[in-house]
Amino acid sequence: MVLFDAQRSVLVVSGEEDRVTAGRRRREISSALRSAADVLVDLHGLTFADSSLMLDLAMLARRRRALVVRSSSPVTSSTT
Repeated sequence: MVLFDAQRSVLVVSGEEDRVTAGRRRREISSALRSAADVLVDLHGLTFADSSLMLDLAMLARRRRALVVRSSSPVTSSTT
């Protein structure tokens, strides 16, 4: 789930993000692009992300003058 808090200029990313959820996050990323303030991306609640999220965040960073990413723990995966 991706939500943009315009008052705090924070893009909160949580749960699992992949190509299936890409369409739902585009509106929130578009809102972040229109923000006049620097955008903080909070990945604290992110449990899984594929390359589609990373591409969206790279696009956001490229179009913004400043983008800060915060995460309290690394995203990991395991294969068995």
